[in-house]
Amino acid sequence: MKIAIYTHCAALFHRMCEGWVRHLARAGHRATLVATEWQWEEPFPVDSACDVHLFVACTPTLKALDKHGTPSRGTSVVWLLEPLTDRRDAPIQAPKAGLLGRVIERFDAAIGMDSEIVSYVEAIAPGLPTAVIPYTVDELRILQPLADEKRKIDVIHVGTCSERRAGLAKQFGGKAFKTRFVWGGLWEKDRDIALAFSRISLQMHIDEHRYFDQHRIFESWAAGCAVVAEESGPPRLGGVETGKHMAVASSEELADTCERLLADSRRRLAMIAASQDLLRERYTPAAWVSTMVELLQRVR
Repeated sequence: MKIAIYTHCAALFHRMCEGWVRHLARAGHRATLVATEWQWEEPFPVDSACDVHLFVACTPTLKALDKHGTPSRGTSVVWLLEPLTDRRDAPIQAPKAGLLGRVIERFDAAIGMDSEIVSYVEAIAPGLPTAVIPYTVDELRILQPLADEKRKIDVIHVGTCSERRAGLAKQFGGKAFKTRFVWGGLWEKDRDIALAFSRISLQMHIDEHRYFDQHRIFESWAAGCAVVAEESGPPRLGGVETGKHMAVASSEELADTCERLLADSRRRLAMIAASQDLLRERYTPAAWVSTMVELLQRVR
């Protein structure tokens, strides 16, 4: 097959997509990557000779597909790596679901990052072929963790600021440990370096929709950083164990949980080792390429 992979969110998904290009080539297929940064007003430059057009979707991608449609030739597949919700108290996450509802009928198949996303798609598009394929990290990007004494930041949070996150950040103000909040603009290698030199990567929900943020958690693990995440219910991913791979806390206990974990370097290093082992075993492109190829061959 000749496969074109598209993303409008190069800062988020470019390196993941590069790994997929490499692994699809290893599996005997020709894959190319078309990546832009948040530019949804203009259509993607489409390779009409491709058998499959795989859209790694974020909000700009869904906006572009709503405005310009899918390619007229070849099979179009959407890969959903961000949450979907209809909750009225989730004003940042909810619009994605509305966009998807307007474009889903244009696709020949859909891939969801977990079973919850696939169930949502199946409810709004009965009969559409689906598969679960999570966010993945190329095995070449899983870094050797730094020694604890070389780390300069105790707790780091990397993500867009929201009223909710800014409110939760206040509980860290009275703590003796060093916390850095990066409210955007830190991507790829710069983010890897910041995470590698931090002891804990803090994950907070941007609004009231709770979900396991695969992208930020997996990238933290790959950089060799322990994770403290705001609770989101049981992980819908095989192998992820609270306490073994990450610490989970209620919104009121995030700072205290970080404080306790900072005092236990042996536990933090054990978490990092276990989480990186899990990434290599289950969450690289190599672990999912057969699932991807089977779906694409079935619908092309």
